[in-house]
Amino acid sequence: MNKQHIAKILFLLEVATYVLLFQILNFTHEKRLAFLWFVLAYCFKHYTISFNLIWDEIKIMMKTFFFYTLLSFTIVYPDLSYIHIVILLGFLMMIFSIVYNRTLRIIFRNVMASRTMIIGTGNEAFRLCDITNRNRFSLTKVEAIIHMPDATVDEDIMTYFSHQLYEYQDIHTIIKEKNINEVLIAVRNTAYYDEILENIGKSVKNIKIAPNLSHLTITWDSDIIDYDGVLVISTSKSSQWTVVKKIIKRIIDIIGGLVGCILLVPLTIYVYLLNKKNDDHGPVFFCQERIGLNGKSIKIYKYRTMIPNAKKVLEDLMTSDPDIKNEYLTNKKLNHDPRITKAGHFLRKTSLDEMPQLINVLLGNMSLVGPRPYLLNEKEDMGSYYDDIIKVKPGITGMWQAHGRNDLSFLTRLKLDDYYYRNWSLWLDTVIFYKTVKIVASSTGAK
Repeated sequence: MNKQHIAKILFLLEVATYVLLFQILNFTHEKRLAFLWFVLAYCFKHYTISFNLIWDEIKIMMKTFFFYTLLSFTIVYPDLSYIHIVILLGFLMMIFSIVYNRTLRIIFRNVMASRTMIIGTGNEAFRLCDITNRNRFSLTKVEAIIHMPDATVDEDIMTYFSHQLYEYQDIHTIIKEKNINEVLIAVRNTAYYDEILENIGKSVKNIKIAPNLSHLTITWDSDIIDYDGVLVISTSKSSQWTVVKKIIKRIIDIIGGLVGCILLVPLTIYVYLLNKKNDDHGPVFFCQERIGLNGKSIKIYKYRTMIPNAKKVLEDLMTSDPDIKNEYLTNKKLNHDPRITKAGHFLRKTSLDEMPQLINVLLGNMSLVGPRPYLLNEKEDMGSYYDDIIKVKPGITGMWQAHGRNDLSFLTRLKLDDYYYRNWSLWLDTVIFYKTVKIVASSTGAK
């Protein structure tokens, strides 16, 4: 069974579902609507079973639903008396289409997924492996990881993928034994690039390269240009932050802030009682100055999770223990922080300590989604990233929370926040918010 067979099964399932919905809704007047739906789905590549993630599929079906609804009442069936049925029909088809596609990919993943080899053992290679393992929707299955002679092995690669790790000299044998049909090259500064491409070019159908972009920030409107035989990546400085989008984002923040502040009342009572139970009679809230929009200082609110003299204790710890000093200066946090209260451990594990920042969202100096609100004394450490990050309001959640939360280094957080500024969209906010809720629910990466 190949991907074309799965696409046919998906199409037949959706046709049967559409016919069934027509009957259930007793809407048999217009069959042209069905034709419109499937043409749009095809045009937006819904039936192209390709290498993508669930977010891409959701976006495809949302576009299909939008244009289906728009064209239904402007060209195909301009009868507003049936508007509720047409919209309901499109909405249900959107949901069923996403569920069918995801279910088929999961069921047939072992026979459909590209048998992939990753060349490289660095951070990029680890991220590719991790993304592949966590996203079953993506039709990629890593069968082997190749260690290059001139490269070091990332500790995470050794820990999680040691059973798939092979040496470069065995590459031809591995390709044949494991029937590899796709290769992802994720190595930096290797002298073997030409040799790699020559070795695998005739043996593997699909070759993908993860370029070294450690000093380059890619935006959605970046272009790959064929510069007379040399591939050049052109990044764009065009802003995604239009006035209309800013207004929509602010409306969403106000609605979220209002709902959130109502929920804060019972939560604050619970935190107060929890602190009191643990003989902690300090204030429930903690107010701290952070870097806000355009570099202005703002006061953000959090539930207090540390002992009252936390700053003095940290200074003493850094003075007495060089390892603690190095850890804090590198990551701006301590993995095992002795200053955290008993109630604080619970609040941080569930990220409830951030909830009072909904007050800031309602006041307008923060957003539901945005860059991390950095400390004033971190300005110098932010380096060149500072100028871009301060151009948007800081958020309760953001890129770094949705990609590992406290498991990420300070530099990685800066890069992710810079990426957010350059690539912001309402859709990106939606994805970040969903991923944050999912991570918080599983308590992944919380400290």
